[in-house]
Amino acid sequence: MSASQRDYRILTGTAGWKHSQWGEDVFYPDDLPEDWYLSFYANEFPIVLLPNDEWQDQNSAENIAEEIEEQATAGFKCILECMWANDHSIAKRLSAFKSVQHVVTTLLLQVSSADFASSQLVEDVISFKDDFDVCVEVTDIASENEQVEISRFCEVHNVSLCWSEEGDIVVPDGSPVWIARCNSQVDKKQLMLNLKTIIAEQFKRETLTREHIIIMDGQPPQIEAVRNAIVMMELM
Repeated sequence: MSASQRDYRILTGTAGWKHSQWGEDVFYPDDLPEDWYLSFYANEFPIVLLPNDEWQDQNSAENIAEEIEEQATAGFKCILECMWANDHSIAKRLSAFKSVQHVVTTLLLQVSSADFASSQLVEDVISFKDDFDVCVEVTDIASENEQVEISRFCEVHNVSLCWSEEGDIVVPDGSPVWIARCNSQVDKKQLMLNLKTIIAEQFKRETLTREHIIIMDGQPPQIEAVRNAIVMMELM
């Protein structure tokens, strides 16, 4: 049984699967062709985040969508990290993933704090929610007034605020997905403490209608950190 076919209370994976440091038996077998990396990854982990810069033009988006269609195993899921821009460019790129919307289910929309007052952002989020579960991530430090605006935006539109180990937790009751991000490059003791905090907060807000996700970041993300997180969830 592949990882994506198992039951997880929290789906846990990494930011990206194309990391050269994972080769030579660090994670990927030395004799495994790069074209098969996603299939190998999906056999162990249930979800992956596709960084914005890996699908930032139409051609790369179409190529990755084709790769996902060929290699994703049953139940495997992909999150699209997307930097919001007030230029209507995102919708066209997202159209490349229509054939794999059963896999590419979630959009992590990165937004600057000042843009939460934009009427165009409101229109875009409403539109994106027709095809994806949406979670928003603030890309800068927000003022107190901006934090209030961000929380109000999330509550009104039923989208959660991506959480990175500290700061406000905003998870509206009706939000369909909540993503937490964890830096896997800190020392092991600190990483375990961070994971314990993140998992506890995820469990605290768990509902039957919301998908809970943890994404490991780092250059590259540490594979062992994902495995440790999965074991920790089973023990908590």
